[in-house]
Amino acid sequence: MVSQINQQIVGLLVEGVSDIFTVSDEQIQPTPDVASEMAKRFVRGVIAIDGRMISLIELSAVLPALESEAA
Repeated sequence: MVSQINQQIVGLLVEGVSDIFTVSDEQIQPTPDVASEMAKRFVRGVIAIDGRMISLIELSAVLPALESEAA
């Protein structure tokens, strides 16, 4: 899977992709209070779509900061 974090393009190795959705910011709901503090650090919010609750992972919190090539 390919994603953009700030100005950096990254590739992620995933086990599988079942669907691709386009959602607006208005569709993203806050992470429920029942989630652990660890989950709240890495989950931006949840999306209710097609009868499912999908967690939206905050990749910038999961992946280490990328070093500048200028260094």
